[in-house]
Amino acid sequence: MLVEKAFTRNAAEAVEVVEAARAKGLLAVEAMWARFLPHLDVVRRTLEEELLGEVRAVGADHGQLLYPDGPKRLADPALAGGALLDLGIYPVSVAHLAIGAFTEVQATGTLAETGVDASETIAVTGPQGAIGTLSSTMLAKTPCSASISGTTARLEIDGRFYQPNLVRLLEPDDREIDRYEPPSREHGLAYEAAEFARLLTAGKTESDLLPLDETVRIMHVLDEVRRQLGVRFQGED
Repeated sequence: MLVEKAFTRNAAEAVEVVEAARAKGLLAVEAMWARFLPHLDVVRRTLEEELLGEVRAVGADHGQLLYPDGPKRLADPALAGGALLDLGIYPVSVAHLAIGAFTEVQATGTLAETGVDASETIAVTGPQGAIGTLSSTMLAKTPCSASISGTTARLEIDGRFYQPNLVRLLEPDDREIDRYEPPSREHGLAYEAAEFARLLTAGKTESDLLPLDETVRIMHVLDEVRRQLGVRFQGED
């Protein structure tokens, strides 16, 4: 099963889904399509080859004008509305890829009149001390850019980092070293579908590109952000 992001409303529900899938030997993958795109694979390989040196900082934002005149679901706490699960998960996921499981999460933000989160800024720390500054909002369109900075170089993804896009490798003095241009900026959802088909054909039960345990860890982060903002969904304990 290919489960749309956010995987569930909260981490407890994510654990239930993962445990059920594993008990039955079923293929389960979070449909976080950005993590399966070619330019994110370039980011992944750049990190693995340590071309940035030691990663020290990551920044990403995702803002869309979706409230108050957007989909009604986003304003409804009974339907897990708010900016975080629809928009904020993208910066959180790319930061998790860049700096690893967070050791610290600090969040501030604003709430809509209905009690869902309208916007948030999230400061995170990785296990090696790297920091992340992440933000999301459904009150305005933002640049939606992302950067990963290390001691010897940095990667920059211009607007809409979560879609097929250009990636630039820059030296600390901003000189461009290299760039990756995707073959197409269309049909981005095809890549997660292709990954799912590959896994299914190979008899796999999860993806190495986004393991289920990482999906659960990210859901815990989103839970913590909501806890700090005072956002609860209908029916949660």
